[in-house]
Amino acid sequence: MARFLVWSDLHDEFWEGFDLPDLTAPVDGVLIAGDTHTKGRHLDIPAQAARKYQCPVVAIWGNHEAYGSVWPELLANEQRQLAELCGEGLDVRVLHGAATEIAGIRIIGATFWTDLQLYPGYDHLARMLVSAGMQDYRAIRTAPGKAFTITDMLARHMQDKEAIFDILATPHDGSTLVMTHHLPVRQLIAPWRTIGGEQKRAMNNGFACHLWDEIKTHDIHTWIWGHSHEGEIWTGHGNHGPIRFVTNQRGYPGEGAEFDPTFLIEVG
Repeated sequence: MARFLVWSDLHDEFWEGFDLPDLTAPVDGVLIAGDTHTKGRHLDIPAQAARKYQCPVVAIWGNHEAYGSVWPELLANEQRQLAELCGEGLDVRVLHGAATEIAGIRIIGATFWTDLQLYPGYDHLARMLVSAGMQDYRAIRTAPGKAFTITDMLARHMQDKEAIFDILATPHDGSTLVMTHHLPVRQLIAPWRTIGGEQKRAMNNGFACHLWDEIKTHDIHTWIWGHSHEGEIWTGHGNHGPIRFVTNQRGYPGEGAEFDPTFLIEVG
């Protein structure tokens, strides 16, 4: 049985500090589902965790990692930092539509983004509201002077989705975890966000998509997600057995998100 410490949306750009908890027993790994920090500092906490717990740390990007940065420059800087951490003997891994393995458990990770297809018939309204209402399209640059667009987001969603499902289609002798920042199924949205007019429903497209019909065909032990700073922990009944969807988000100061710094999952 492998044990993993799970965090998401630590948002250290606002908190300016995260006290790593003392654990009563060792863990096999730490899993961080995005929105850790901005402007190239998203590896600070993973490095601290790798030093303290002496285990691998696996992270993905959320949407905030690229805030204030040019995407390819941030990726290149990340590779330099990861090489330096490796030189220190620290095992920190960042997944961009890729898989890794810890204690026989396959971990697949990507930001995931969304497809703007959460609710049928809201495509055009969702595109307008998400583009106008989310900071992603003003805070991220895909090249110097070039802003991240809804079209860029949709392309990255498709890229991440294809990568995840291609890996899931590859047999693995052991359990599989998937870790995405954005919500993969509608059931994870906080109930109060589903009540109200069409604009509220359309804005949910900035946080989630609904891919249960595809997900349920795969053998997945647990899917870890973040991004919303709230939401439901849910278990769906897939073709190969139950699939757990879990989250543990710190969120922004003052939000009162239900965050447990010692939140553990066990995977057999």
